[in-house]
Amino acid sequence: MSERPDYDEPLPDDAEIYPEEEEEDEDEEPLEKDV
Repeated sequence: MSERPDYDEPLPDDAEIYPEEEEEDEDEEPLEKDV
């Protein structure tokens, strides 16, 4: 995170969490929508 001062915004965090959470997000989205 500190290595990318240019990406001080939640861009690096989002980009790194997107790919990994993308799979979990898809599984959690239908569950939350069902509720």
